[in-house]
Order: sequence, then structure tokens, then C-alpha cells
Amino acid sequence: MKQSNLYSLLIIATAIFIFFSCEKEDNDPAGLKGNLFGKVETFDEFGYPLPEHSGVKVTIEGTDPLLETMTDPSGNYSFEGLKTGTYHLVFTKDNFQTRKIFSYQFIGGSVPTYLNTLVYLSEISSTAIHQFSMSVTDENNPDTLKYTTVKIEYNSSPSPTQEKPRRLQAYLSTSKDVSINNYENRITVGTVGSPETIKLNKLQNNTNYYAIMYPIPVFCNPYYDPFKEEYDYSCYGAPTDVISFTTPK
Repeated sequence: MKQSNLYSLLIIATAIFIFFSCEKEDNDPAGLKGNLFGKVETFDEFGYPLPEHSGVKVTIEGTDPLLETMTDPSGNYSFEGLKTGTYHLVFTKDNFQTRKIFSYQFIGGSVPTYLNTLVYLSEISSTAIHQFSMSVTDENNPDTLKYTTVKIEYNSSPSPTQEKPRRLQAYLSTSKDVSINNYENRITVGTVGSPETIKLNKLQNNTNYYAIMYPIPVFCNPYYDPFKEEYDYSCYGAPTDVISFTTPK
């Protein structure tokens, strides 16, 4: 009788141990997994949605091995069995801008998780810019003490049309290292055609200024990179060389 009771107690103790071990494993975030899904929409460089959105590669950085998948024609993507954790999601496609989502916290669980950030990707601008120049002019300047008027000249190809506008953006700085992320003035042109006269707040007199111009798509979706501490404008096309001009005394 005593042996029978002892055997029963051992069985009960073993069952309790297994129960709590399983419960601990289920509640352990390190062992939790789940499914993640989301959607990407693609646009041409003129801002029109494309008829289908396949071919976008979605990569989850921070996984080992690295997890990758491709969007279907509707732009949908999914990952199964993703461990709970913090990840960077990268969206890429040839001739399209890159998009990144940083430090996404994935919890996981039995209910699939929808990434509520809808990702938009634009085609990179195919516009080519030639013979870019900039100079100071008094033309259309209502007050030379308050404003500086600059004349911007360029050639762009292909030529813009009403259905397919060609937007350009010039960046102006007193630094030779002028760029998208290092400028004092930003000027959007291309809607009127060259030459264009732009009124700016008064520039410094007798000063060398440097400028660079980029072709940009109608719909661009830049993102901030916290590691580089700057915005990413991968939707922009190839820039011009840096040009310079001097303001009058």
C-alpha cells in the first residue's frame, strides 16, 4: 500500500513538473514565434500607381539565417515562424527607391501580426540633366535689399509633358560639399521650363555659392536613417556636377 501511494505521488509530481515546464516555455518571450504580413504599393516616376506590385524584396535584418521574401502581384508579403525580437525591415526593387523601417518590435503569438505601416516605393527618376547653371539677376526682383533673384538654366531629357512632368530640385550652399543633406536653400524647378527665375531671401553679398541639381519623381518617400542621422533620398535620379557662382558686392 505504501509503495502504491509512493508510486502515485511520483506520477503526480512528474505531471506537475511537466505542466509548469511547458507553461514556462509558452510564456518565455525568447521562444515565442508568430507570423508577420504586410503590403507594399509601387508607383511610376510620374506618381501613377502601377497595375501590379510584385517583385519587391522584403528583408528582415537581424535574423540568422537572413529572412527574405518577395511581394505578390497585389503587393502582399508574409513571414512565418518569425521569432519575437526587434528587427530592421528593408524593401528593395531594381530601379526603385529603397525603403527601411528601423527597430520594429515584433511580439509574435498565435494571432498573425499585420505591419500597419503601408510601404510606398517610387521608381527612381529617369530624367537626365545637362548644362546646369545658376547666376544672379535683377530680373523680377521687387526689392534687391530683401531678395536675391537667381536665374537657373538647364536642359533635361526626356522633355516634360502634362501627363509626364519632370521635376528637378536644386540645392544651394556656401559649402563646396553641397548635397541633399547639406544645403541652405532648396529650389524646385522643372514645371515652367528653362530658364527659370527664382526669388530667394537675400543671399550674402560678394560670396561664392555652390549648387547641385537632382531629378526627382513626382511621388517620393524619403525616410530618416537614425544610424546615419540623415534622410535617405534614394528615389532621386543622378545629380549634376556641383556648379558655382558669385553674388555681387
